[in-house]
Amino acid sequence: MKLALPCLALAFAACADDGALGNTTVSPECSPTDFACVTTGLDGPIAVGGVLPLSIDADTAGTSSSLMTLMSADPAVLKTSGTEIVGVAPGVAAMVMLSGSSVVDFLHVYVVAPNRLGLHRLSDGLERGELVEHVDLLVGDELLVSVEPYRDTQRLLGRGTTTWTGAPAIAVLQDGVPARRRIVARTPGEADLTVTSFGFSKTLHITVHP
Repeated sequence: MKLALPCLALAFAACADDGALGNTTVSPECSPTDFACVTTGLDGPIAVGGVLPLSIDADTAGTSSSLMTLMSADPAVLKTSGTEIVGVAPGVAAMVMLSGSSVVDFLHVYVVAPNRLGLHRLSDGLERGELVEHVDLLVGDELLVSVEPYRDTQRLLGRGTTTWTGAPAIAVLQDGVPARRRIVARTPGEADLTVTSFGFSKTLHITVHP
């Protein structure tokens, strides 16, 4: 049985990580378009303030994943909440998987403080990379954008509370995922899309052409 929904892209073998004792397989719950999450798994660090849902398979006979609980060996660095882990402060902490009072397995999780945000463009169900310059659109065009925490050039795992604002030339629409929005070019003009998360803001300038 699964503790949570499986990673949606298990075709990428690196998505799942074996516990240190070899009794479990653990993977972050990834969107199929989130290539970094899919290919990195828990080898990538989680952001301070980031919340990461997990999927856990128990590989030990007689152990049910649905009855396992998570515990952090250092709550000052990493907290657990149900099937989620939460980055608290920079460092390394063991995430312990328990069945009753018995330790089934554990994994070391790295927590890193982000120092910037990255905006990523998605199209045709795939992530097309980070948006680093302004974007030109025609009236009626749509742009699917996600926000991710970074430490310099390293992308971090975990979702945070996010706010999105945009000028009248564009409409900012929800797209079913808190860290993602659909941008629609409404009228010719200049617009700034500003995203705030993890204590940082990122602005993308958009020019809408007739």
